[in-house]
Amino acid sequence: MRDETATMNTEVKKLIEPMMGNRCCRQRVWRPRSLSLGFGEKVYHGNPKLVDTFYGEWEIGTYYCAWRVTKNNRILCGSSDAVDSLDELDAALKQIDFGCIRSLTQPTQFDVRALFDTGIAVEFLATTSDDDECFHIFCPQNISVKFSIQEGWTAGSSVKKT
Repeated sequence: MRDETATMNTEVKKLIEPMMGNRCCRQRVWRPRSLSLGFGEKVYHGNPKLVDTFYGEWEIGTYYCAWRVTKNNRILCGSSDAVDSLDELDAALKQIDFGCIRSLTQPTQFDVRALFDTGIAVEFLATTSDDDECFHIFCPQNISVKFSIQEGWTAGSSVKKT
């Protein structure tokens, strides 16, 4: 049996451990079908130009890679869903009760899976051969964790984005 966290280094595991057990407080699909999920306390940013009034204390997501939300062997919604607008896909995402994040694993060398206490799973699927980030976590204190195919898991300073 493969250790699903074998490729996640100790530094990254330590950084994201406090995120586990936090409830999802923000769900957003945005251009170009990017996905953002916020957890923990709501952090109000005060910028009226942004679509949401707050971020989660923790934010996970992807800008460009494919993603899907599943439960009980059924896809609830995904980045390739045939919709008339991103608002429609965003509305479908907002209907899902994610609950609390339980774990973050890497089932393949390319993909990342977030599991929730409600039985929901979100899979982030690397679909490019270049070194763009496939998955990110914006942590408290302006720390970010990123996963890319060529660099693997890295941590550093960040500024949150939508």
